[in-house]
Amino acid sequence: MIRAIHHKHGSKSIERERLLLVEGRDEVNLFSRLVDCIEIDGLDDVDLQIVEVGKSKLRQQLRAILSAAGESVVVRAIGVVRDADDNPQGALQSVQNSVRGVSLTPPPRNGEMGEGSPAVGIFIVPNGSDPGAIETLCRHSVRDEQSSRCVIDFLKCLDECGDPLVAAQRDKRFAHAHLSSTRNPMARVGEAALQGVWNFQSDAFAGLRQFIQELVSR
Repeated sequence: MIRAIHHKHGSKSIERERLLLVEGRDEVNLFSRLVDCIEIDGLDDVDLQIVEVGKSKLRQQLRAILSAAGESVVVRAIGVVRDADDNPQGALQSVQNSVRGVSLTPPPRNGEMGEGSPAVGIFIVPNGSDPGAIETLCRHSVRDEQSSRCVIDFLKCLDECGDPLVAAQRDKRFAHAHLSSTRNPMARVGEAALQGVWNFQSDAFAGLRQFIQELVSR
């Protein structure tokens, strides 16, 4: 069983040996719920700390995290998750450069763990090769629900009325429209995750589940 904890907002207190770095507060909520859904046979209880680091200053955040760990915690593994948006290869290279900038070794490919201590892994959402964001996976996880078909019809109508959107924007629009159709409408995908809106057992999240399993096995 994996237990997820997260640091207090504005704090960089590092308390666990395995860290999952995500972009924002809403992603902390979403990944906390995703981690709860992962079972690993033969592995004792593992604590994973989820840390909000933003997107634009990852190198500085990594340096602060390693400094905060100091003598109190030996960090064994770090996983970095970032949205591809419209440039998956650029997002991967940006994270790799940030990791090298703090004298750590990034993995050569998406979804893998690199060598070194601590080991660093990178996952560019949705899959390392396509444009998109975490909302892309959320969308795919509920695509068989009737309400999703209604939202798709709504989005088609919007497309006919305005400029076409790039993939990440389209999926974000879908996510918010889908949330507005629930019995308890919510504004954020992470809040919705805590309420069980997204299907984290879906194949859409298989890559991320595998990545987190590899992270906590280090």
